[in-house]
Amino acid sequence: MDDDALCEIEITEGRVCCVRLNVEIRDRDIEYWRDPKENAKHEALHLLLDKFKKMGKRLYTREDELMDEIENIVLILEKVIK
Repeated sequence: MDDDALCEIEITEGRVCCVRLNVEIRDRDIEYWRDPKENAKHEALHLLLDKFKKMGKRLYTREDELMDEIENIVLILEKVIK
């Protein structure tokens, strides 16, 4: 993990996630760590968007693949956002 990072998230092709937190909290980061629920939500959003990010990095991604993944993200967000 980058020494300057607060958190690192790694997601395998099988959608298994490993989140590593930096154990050294610097003064500038204290405000970020005050609300663990918000931190968890932030990392969960990274998980939600991971497949979309990987699709964007591929050399060839069909438009229908992107639209399907966008629809999946929207369906999940509909359940979460009230």
